[in-house]
Amino acid sequence: MPRKKKVKTDTTESLSPEANAQVDAMYAGVAEQIKGVTPIAGPLEKLKQDLGLKTAAELPPQLPPPEPELRPLPRAEQTPAERDLVVSKINPDRQNPSTGEHASAVLAKRPAFLPVPNGFKNVARHEGSGIRVNRGVERSNLGSAALQFAESRPLSRATEYDLMEQVQKAGFSYKVASRQWERQLPEGMTPGENVILATRLAQEIADARGGERTR
Repeated sequence: MPRKKKVKTDTTESLSPEANAQVDAMYAGVAEQIKGVTPIAGPLEKLKQDLGLKTAAELPPQLPPPEPELRPLPRAEQTPAERDLVVSKINPDRQNPSTGEHASAVLAKRPAFLPVPNGFKNVARHEGSGIRVNRGVERSNLGSAALQFAESRPLSRATEYDLMEQVQKAGFSYKVASRQWERQLPEGMTPGENVILATRLAQEIADARGGERTR
């Protein structure tokens, strides 16, 4: 078999001396161009120094804006309520003693009720007279009506004998568990009629006690 000739892979050996010189000159020119490029970091740093610029890390921490100073109106132009409001904002520890005493007096006169018993819903009330009207909402007491008296103003036989007689004659009986006077749905009466009659009875009791209906 004829023997194959080896092909030279080194291209530099196949170039002429003149071509090799041209390649060297080209690389030398590129190197000179790279040396002439000015780095961008240098001018930016100089510009930062000239203008006094700072990075985010160099800036001082941001502080919240100061709260506006409370400047009340002249005292002669203020209402008593505005004066109390300004005093409470400037110095919460300084409260108008008359305001606190008045609130305490109002709360002391207000009848103290227990929560509406479970299974009932309040439908009318006479807070000043210490009486509420509740209706049954569960299957066991649906259609029933109840009179709930305030704990501070219970229906007393000693002081309100006539009113108690009126409540008992209307078919109400006192239940210790719920602490209210209840009446089951009478025969031949609808649940709505039962509640309406109980509401009218509560109004009569409130009138006798000298109170006004709240709702």
